[in-house]
Amino acid sequence: MGQEEQILYRTDVMTIEEAMEYLRMTRKTLLKLSGEGKIDGAVKIGKQWRYSRRRLFEMIEGKSA
Repeated sequence: MGQEEQILYRTDVMTIEEAMEYLRMTRKTLLKLSGEGKIDGAVKIGKQWRYSRRRLFEMIEGKSA
């Protein structure tokens, strides 16, 4: 992965705490919806969830999901 790709990846990928704040959801609700596949851009890596900022924004704006 090149330096530009790494920068784009780091700015697009959110932790669960960042996604909770961005979506204004509780951890419990976000984990439930993520596990049900209802959060576009949610990916489970090992035991941790990661979220695509761009895909969450598109979901909120009604462009997908």
